[in-house]
Amino acid sequence: QNEPIDLQSLLKETIAEASAHASHKNIRFDFIGNTPSTVTGESALLSRAILNLLENAADFSPPDATILVSLGVTDDSAIIAIRDYGPGLPDYALPRLFERFYSLKHQLTGRKGTGLGLCFVKEAAELHHGSVTLKNHPDGGALATLTLPLQS
Repeated sequence: QNEPIDLQSLLKETIAEASAHASHKNIRFDFIGNTPSTVTGESALLSRAILNLLENAADFSPPDATILVSLGVTDDSAIIAIRDYGPGLPDYALPRLFERFYSLKHQLTGRKGTGLGLCFVKEAAELHHGSVTLKNHPDGGALATLTLPLQS
């Protein structure tokens, strides 16, 4: 069911949920984005997609880390950026990150995920006529960017 979604509110709610997931590692989420932005879509799907990105950032971050979450807008798009300060992504994995069942080991636990989270994020982005990228930040860590068209 498509509905108008206030991204600022959705992000704040989703960050609160991710904070509970990351509390055992004492990870903090800093949110920057006083830009009102509304997209059209299904809030439960978008919330789950953003939560997957936030939880991945937390899982691959060291204890006591800060994850930066920002919301910005261009003329026609809302851009959500999630930056962690973990080890970053191995080059060999970059082309396969959004493949179903492809998963990397978490460095601290040695466990692998299901390989479905990022695939779901990509599908949710595309269902909302948007896109998602995940790359290494030039200053270290990983940067996930979710771009969604603004409500017209």
